[in-house]
Amino acid sequence: MAVTAIIDLGSNSVRMDIVKIYSGGQADILYQTRRMVRLSEDMTDDMRLKVKPMWRTIEALKEFKQEMERFGVEEIHAVATAGVRKAENQKFFVAEVLRETGIALRVISGRQEAVYDFLGVVGSLKIEDGLIVDTGGGSTELIYVKDGMMHGAESIPMGAVSLSEQFFRQGESESARQKAAEYVREQLAQITWLKECRDIPVIGLGGSIRTLAKVNIKLSEKDVAIHGYELSKERSVELCRMIEERSPEERKKLRGIDKERADIIGGGLLPLRCLTEELDTEQVIVSDHGLRTGLLFECIGKQYKKMLDILENAEHK
Repeated sequence: MAVTAIIDLGSNSVRMDIVKIYSGGQADILYQTRRMVRLSEDMTDDMRLKVKPMWRTIEALKEFKQEMERFGVEEIHAVATAGVRKAENQKFFVAEVLRETGIALRVISGRQEAVYDFLGVVGSLKIEDGLIVDTGGGSTELIYVKDGMMHGAESIPMGAVSLSEQFFRQGESESARQKAAEYVREQLAQITWLKECRDIPVIGLGGSIRTLAKVNIKLSEKDVAIHGYELSKERSVELCRMIEERSPEERKKLRGIDKERADIIGGGLLPLRCLTEELDTEQVIVSDHGLRTGLLFECIGKQYKKMLDILENAEHK
């Protein structure tokens, strides 16, 4: 049995799950938390993490460390994604995190992020064929699933924060939204296997897409789970446009939208809207399990293998 902390540091937020992993492969989630740190704030021009966002993030990780001590965490698995991945001062930041908190960040590639997303989705939803879309703060991962296997994976350097800073600094006018959508479509057009993804469900991950589901749930006045929640293509596009066309202040009044996300959700929903329109998919399925769940499955596998090795060694004594 091991009490493990799983940390996902993205461009917009940092999240932590503390889980108890048993030798037989089961796991219990003991604690979950999130901080909106905006790590990649203002890094669009020179691709360097700025001082204030870095220290905001380090302070959040210090708070996480206190929670780890409270729960008796024995192992820490912490990964950093697009915000740190593309930063020119990545090594400095990773070293400062280790020095200040004792947390060793592992910076993963876009493909590694996509693999963890795949593990998290197929391990928690019954998906044979589908296109997984994970829109974070600084990147969007696309994974083509066919017959339950991963047949294609790409990571595109565009997300809720990066698109908002690139196109919406002067406001989200119709002209700015059109230019942003054109840019997103240009990026998607470079993925050759996307044309094979027509007529299959889109499985959406990430805070912006979860928010889309939350808004629809609040509007329908039904208390249902986010994980596995389904939207038709027409409804998802309608909701995306309805949110995009509102100002950040107007969005804050919509039930289901986190006030800390109101200024970037327009950019965060663009990849999903463009994909559903381009692919003419009929269904969007929302997943609440992605990267961190994939990391958990990896930890469970290692714990299970460790137990098998102990048993094997015992048999040879």
